[in-house]
Amino acid sequence: MLLTLLGLLPGCASDNIEDLTGKPIAVGCDTTALASATYTAVIKPIIATNCLRCHSPGGVGAVASGNILDSYDGLKSIALRDVGSQRSLLVEVVTHGSNASAMPKDIRPTKIPACDIVQIRRWVKRGAPND
Repeated sequence: MLLTLLGLLPGCASDNIEDLTGKPIAVGCDTTALASATYTAVIKPIIATNCLRCHSPGGVGAVASGNILDSYDGLKSIALRDVGSQRSLLVEVVTHGSNASAMPKDIRPTKIPACDIVQIRRWVKRGAPND
């Protein structure tokens, strides 16, 4: 009987942290490329597309929060700032977590593309390296 029950339990054949934690991998994401997402090639363009219209010098978001994201150092300062369950202010805001203002504000309640969020999470998890 016990063996029958064990046979019904799903196995855990994944070493992907998003799979194991229940956070979905975005459909169409190239998960092999995600593992090596670099600041210059991947993260910087995501930030440029979604954040810099407000978080560049003089922008309304930069003035209000003090977070200027037009450089690696500026982004790293929020990527590794510990807040809430996400352990990253950057991840907290792009996932619309409860411990920070949801960003980007101009497209709320819609988040940035799910694949971009996965890339940001993995980059932060690796310590937000500068290439």
